[in-house]
Amino acid sequence: ASYTERYSNIQAAMGLAGLGRLNQDTQTNQTHARIMEETLGDLPGVRVPKVPAGCSHVYYQQCIYVPDRDELVRRCIRAGIDVETLHVDHCPQIHELFGRPQSAFPRAERAGQTIQIPIYASLSDLQVRRIATKVRQIFQALHPQAGQPEVVDPDLVAGAGTPLGHGRGPAASPPGPREDFVPQ
Repeated sequence: ASYTERYSNIQAAMGLAGLGRLNQDTQTNQTHARIMEETLGDLPGVRVPKVPAGCSHVYYQQCIYVPDRDELVRRCIRAGIDVETLHVDHCPQIHELFGRPQSAFPRAERAGQTIQIPIYASLSDLQVRRIATKVRQIFQALHPQAGQPEVVDPDLVAGAGTPLGHGRGPAASPPGPREDFVPQ
């Protein structure tokens, strides 16, 4: 697709309708990002993004740096949490492409330790708290020095048979909140 392509009337109508929700969805994503930061930000080795003063972030997904990324991702996916690594290719060997020392690109390799956790506006605050709590428990199980994982209700991860974090966009319906679960 190129920028010179024209949208059909249906595509344009859907886009305009989505623009009407943009500010609210952004605020919801920001709230969900704060939930993730509060739940995961104190874990050793975990880095959450810091937004510079006077700036804001739209938070399509919450990106965090973690040690043992691949094992954490495997365990999260097995637990029904829709985490991802990167949407775009990253190139930790970019220094070779440009014939420069690796030290010239200190963040390239670090990008390979990023996971993206779902915080979509289509998720409820309760669902985001469940996701954050489960990611924290999985991290603590991988890193016992980070604290003992709490005992968790096994049904916590799969609301209505749908893995947590699925339900992106207005056409998808996220699983409904469980009435009997109250986050700690």
